[in-house]
Amino acid sequence: MNKLFGICIIGLLGGCKLNHAAPTGAETTGVVRALGVAANFEDAVVDALPDGWKIVETNGTGTPATWKVVESGGKDPNRCVALTETKNRGATFNVLLSKSEIGADCELSIKVRADGGAEDQGGGVLWRASGANDYYVARWNPLEKNLRTYKVERGRRTMLSSVDVEADPKEWHELGIRARGDEYEISFDRKRVAIVDDATFLGAGHFGLWTKADATTSFDDLRVAWTEITER
Repeated sequence: MNKLFGICIIGLLGGCKLNHAAPTGAETTGVVRALGVAANFEDAVVDALPDGWKIVETNGTGTPATWKVVESGGKDPNRCVALTETKNRGATFNVLLSKSEIGADCELSIKVRADGGAEDQGGGVLWRASGANDYYVARWNPLEKNLRTYKVERGRRTMLSSVDVEADPKEWHELGIRARGDEYEISFDRKRVAIVDDATFLGAGHFGLWTKADATTSFDDLRVAWTEITER
């Protein structure tokens, strides 16, 4: 079989500094394109929402959270994206959703820092989203000391996995996802913690950042990679 790799880097997230993400490929009779994007938000405008994103809610009450680029502070200050204010409670999920779609088989990683929240803390990354009410999400909650993977279908959340995780909420932690077909590998600080199987959402979709209720959270160093196959 012939291997033809067309490598393309697409800037999905305007206003961010883009770098090459590691491409992947597979043997096929068609053409494999490995695509990716990496963003550290250093070139984004402070106090503004980066281009390429939109603020939505799952089970919203009409009071969308405030998402914007901020100076991260701490010992290594830089710019990141943060949910800085929300009046939401209960089963409302705050979502920053990409306007562009990526392939179904994908890899995502994001650094997360839990800044605050009385009811909930922390947050996560979602993938294969068709909109605000249908997607997969993996999230870390330092209050509950766990990392869980959910399917959200028509706004209803179903837990697919849960693992115990103890980590300092004041520090940055890396959450990673590897999606292949109906299998999803979840990692925390670059260590695999769960493998999940579910076939509800199998197509391409949007990706995004996620918090629940009153959690205020910062996100940085986003990396996304995926493959597309074009048959001859």
